[in-house]
Amino acid sequence: MTKSKLGDKLEAEASIKFTDYAIKNFEYDFKPESKSKRDSVRFSNSGLKGVKLFQYRKTKSKFFMQQFWFNNKPDYWTVGEFRPGVYGVNECRKDVNEIMDDHTNSEGLWIKNLGLKFDEL
Repeated sequence: MTKSKLGDKLEAEASIKFTDYAIKNFEYDFKPESKSKRDSVRFSNSGLKGVKLFQYRKTKSKFFMQQFWFNNKPDYWTVGEFRPGVYGVNECRKDVNEIMDDHTNSEGLWIKNLGLKFDEL
């Protein structure tokens, strides 16, 4: 593995803490050559399976999103928009736990799909 590929891999695996403070201060470093409208970062300690933070390039708005597998296909749903003092990690944790209680079995496997898409915001 060359040094540049290792750097790309390390960058792709970057993560932030699951705290309001860390999320508020986080700014995704969009590459100029990238045409992506949004990108995501993982949380290092959320305790919530598949939850990531998405940020839009133009508006800089941040959203909690959860990725999951349903019927052998990857899917995701938007948990909510991060807004300091209004919607943060506590609200995200509550909403994710409610949905997971209703949509997963005792092993944590998804048994129902939400039918919500990130792009429908």
